[in-house]
Amino acid sequence: MKKTGIFITILAVIALALCFVSCKKDDVPPVTNTPPADPELVLDTESLANYTIVRRDEATAEEKNVATTLAADIEAAFGVKPNVKSELKTSGEYEILIGETNREESVAVYDGLKYNDYKISVNGSKIVIAAGSDESLVQAVEYFSSLFTSDTLKVSCYEYNATYAVDGMTINGVKASEYNIVCLEKNIERANMIRDAIGDRTGERLSVIDQREEKTEYEIVVGKTSRKRYDDVSYYNYEIFNDGKCIYINPYDEYALYAAAEKFSDTVKKLGPTVTIGDFDYTYEVPTNEEMIEDIDTLYMRWAEEWTPDPRMLDWDLKIESFIKATDRLHSCAHRAEAYYYPENSVPAIISWYKMGGLAVELDIRATKDNILILLHDETLNRMTDWEQKNGKNGLPNSNKISDWTYEQLQQLNLKEGKGGANAVVTPFKIPTLVDALKVCKERLFITPDLKGDVRYSSEDGLVERKNIFLFDAMKKADNFTSVLISYQLTTQATVRVQKQIYDYSGEVAYVMPRDGDAQSTTFKYLEEYAIENSFAIQVGGTFTGTTSVHNGAVFQDWKNKVLLFGWTIDDFATNDNAQVWQKMYDLGYRMIMTNDYLGMIKFAASKYSFD
Repeated sequence: MKKTGIFITILAVIALALCFVSCKKDDVPPVTNTPPADPELVLDTESLANYTIVRRDEATAEEKNVATTLAADIEAAFGVKPNVKSELKTSGEYEILIGETNREESVAVYDGLKYNDYKISVNGSKIVIAAGSDESLVQAVEYFSSLFTSDTLKVSCYEYNATYAVDGMTINGVKASEYNIVCLEKNIERANMIRDAIGDRTGERLSVIDQREEKTEYEIVVGKTSRKRYDDVSYYNYEIFNDGKCIYINPYDEYALYAAAEKFSDTVKKLGPTVTIGDFDYTYEVPTNEEMIEDIDTLYMRWAEEWTPDPRMLDWDLKIESFIKATDRLHSCAHRAEAYYYPENSVPAIISWYKMGGLAVELDIRATKDNILILLHDETLNRMTDWEQKNGKNGLPNSNKISDWTYEQLQQLNLKEGKGGANAVVTPFKIPTLVDALKVCKERLFITPDLKGDVRYSSEDGLVERKNIFLFDAMKKADNFTSVLISYQLTTQATVRVQKQIYDYSGEVAYVMPRDGDAQSTTFKYLEEYAIENSFAIQVGGTFTGTTSVHNGAVFQDWKNKVLLFGWTIDDFATNDNAQVWQKMYDLGYRMIMTNDYLGMIKFAASKYSFD
């Protein structure tokens, strides 16, 4: 009897050892896999023909893609293509289960699975491919496909365990995995940002559910849903708050919601395993001009979800290098700064263009009644400000003309969004000064100034019929002598005189870009002889139409190999402001183009970038 007991004990030890060998764990998935000898499921072409791939009925797009990709991989390797069906179909004997299906074999494998972990499991004739996230599911299927040989598929138990910055997370003592993330279907990507942040840092697996599903005790509610009626937040703003159990994210609009989800995710990355629900609370309010000038990152980018520039597109030294040399790199100039997501000629519009990856901003410069240089295109205030609601009140002028207002009085007005107009929404942003713009642009952007009224570059610009209201004085106050391109309204000779005056005062190079629509050969020769070396570009013609004869001239053909050529496609009807026309200009030799299609131009320019 004792011998029998010892024999049974030995068999149990052997069985445990075999299980340990077959269900191995590793910190990283191997490049190639050598399955353990036993136990394993060996399938050939004939047996694989019996299998069906099963995914969740409400699978994500990534899960669906993974399932169809696996079916295609099996077909390519073995000549048979399994059908793909949802979990609601009748359970069969031969199934490859993808993701967290309702099959009991899947339920068992998912118990305790963390966010970036994955498992391959064999249960009789069924194969389970389980993963904590869409990203790890892709890895799991890639590993599974690596098991294919020329004639067989050998499957054994495998488990990949990721590492996490903190081991789990509790919120007010409740495991984070007890929380559901709730949103409208259109906000699923924002919800996934939060889910990914928590999962990547802690391993906790949170579910994302539709707002139509039954309310649960612990939720992170992303955006407007039926869960709670939010108070309205002001333009561009958002708030993150809680009621003791649930966390709510209330945005101004879809762009603010993306920024809020990013903020929430950044907060998660800084927290430990034990947090209070109030740690996520945050209120974003649009920064003032002064705050944005001090730190441009206080302003979130409303295009952030759509575009991420190559960091080299923001590098000031590279911008100067490509401005003074004839390279293949294409640059872009924003007409009135980036005026789609932010008000034209505003501090946020300038910051936006810099962060997109632009080279220059065209800014309209006017003088106030007290001779302060500000940014505003029109002579009047109605298109771009809320003047109509405030004129004549609280001691303000009863006039629509900028020249009747002092700078301090103008600061009581707010800019309208985008390019303004009667129906445009009023924003919290204020009219900036040229000094504000110069501070933001310093070592970031060039400025092509469009001088309005009596404004001049300096005493050397030749514009003697105007008052002595100089850009040069603003450059001194901002301590920025390199951003302003000495260009519009001046002769080639005048641009060089102004450049010399600035250099004699500051010892710094102000770059020049005179306009010569007739492409006279004397323009380049004069700059080459009298301008500071490596300090100039040339504007060619006006709005590009593709039919201007100057582009076919010998002078133009000679210039394009020696100097950066600047033109624009802005027009009242936007018929030329598109990639087809930009390509024509690029082929002709233009290397900087001014546009009203801001993000479109940035993406086009990025496709032409060469940093070699």
